[in-house]
Amino acid sequence: MTLSPIQLKIAAAGLGLAVFLLAMNVSYFSGVKQGENNISARWEAEKVAHRDQLLELKGKIQQQEFAHRQGSMAIAEQLRKTEVEHEETRAALRAEHALRLRISAERGAAYERLAEGGSAERARLAGHATELDRSLEEGRGLVGELQATLGQREAQLKLLGDQIINDRKLLAGQ
Repeated sequence: MTLSPIQLKIAAAGLGLAVFLLAMNVSYFSGVKQGENNISARWEAEKVAHRDQLLELKGKIQQQEFAHRQGSMAIAEQLRKTEVEHEETRAALRAEHALRLRISAERGAAYERLAEGGSAERARLAGHATELDRSLEEGRGLVGELQATLGQREAQLKLLGDQIINDRKLLAGQ
């Protein structure tokens, strides 16, 4: 069978078209595969970058939490120290108060001795002076104790304020 020149041209054109379509098909699937590979590579790179950022943030948070714990422990230790100092101050004030009361009693005895030599009016005056002196010494003791308590409370409030600031630093850093 012989093919006419037109048939040969049509066959050649058909063969050319088939080769062209095959080349286009191979090129298309090659491009799709390359695009998938590019997307996969970008996806992996983004996952690695995201993981690195996450690790970096975790490290920063751990550092902030460590600094917060250190600050909190320092503040708690200072609070304990102020309580010990306060108790020591109160004990010293109580001892001083006891001494003042004893001295007051001695003054009262002296007032009574002076009053015994005179009239009943002087005896009442001596008793009254003794009571006033005792009340004065009790007042001095209470004022000293109150000053110590207020000083301790002021120190505690300052330290609690420091604790709040420390907590806010931690929260602001996150």
